[in-house]
Amino acid sequence: MRAISIATALAAALCWAPVQSQPTDAPAAASAAPAQTAEAMAAAQRVLALSQADDLARNIFRSQVAGVIGQLQQNAPDLPGRAFVILEEEFDRIEDQMVDELVLATAVMYAERFTVAELGELAAFYESSAGQKALLELPKLANAGMVQGREIGERLGEVAATRALDRMDAEGLLKKP
Repeated sequence: MRAISIATALAAALCWAPVQSQPTDAPAAASAAPAQTAEAMAAAQRVLALSQADDLARNIFRSQVAGVIGQLQQNAPDLPGRAFVILEEEFDRIEDQMVDELVLATAVMYAERFTVAELGELAAFYESSAGQKALLELPKLANAGMVQGREIGERLGEVAATRALDRMDAEGLLKKP
């Protein structure tokens, strides 16, 4: 029973982040999407190859696995270390399939949302010097943005908390010791 709950928690955690980030107008499933032309799918796959989408998917997957295993180690300290080695090995076994399926599903979404001509323009961008620079710089910008976002959030969170506590105190909502 415990193994089932661990497996369920891992699967839910790995699947939850992509689901949370999907826009509400996203198709329910790739199979429910209209059939894409071979030309549109080829163009979409080319854009994804040029933009190194497989590397991004792989890095996100590895990060999520590490986070889930870290949380599990904190929440289940009685599990022997070997259990975590086995988990890592099993996630390693599905990594390539996960990346392949995610890239294919993304190609379907691109083919649905962009014309073949637009996909050609995106490919041309990634082949340009600006596109090559974007591939190098965007991950760095994203990381720097996350750091700044965390710092700004902490600073403004303190302001909001102080104001909220002041208002609660003024309205007599806080009990005094």
